[in-house]
Amino acid sequence: MSKSKTLGHFQIQEIINSYLGALALAKGQRVADGTEVTYRKGHFYIRPPGCSPDFLALALKPGEIQAMTYNLNSGGRQ
Repeated sequence: MSKSKTLGHFQIQEIINSYLGALALAKGQRVADGTEVTYRKGHFYIRPPGCSPDFLALALKPGEIQAMTYNLNSGGRQ
């Protein structure tokens, strides 16, 4: 019954910045600038540009958003 390790503010910001940086390289700076990434209660939430504030994003675990970042950086290659 161990809880997963909680992330510190620096770690959270580093994951968000890495994701947005990879998104800017893959999709362009305008897309990255319009994308909102938030962190609440152990999960990251991504709202793409143009979505309303009522948009319900899926809750992503830290490992999932890091995998998305990796895929963006590698151009989708596995």
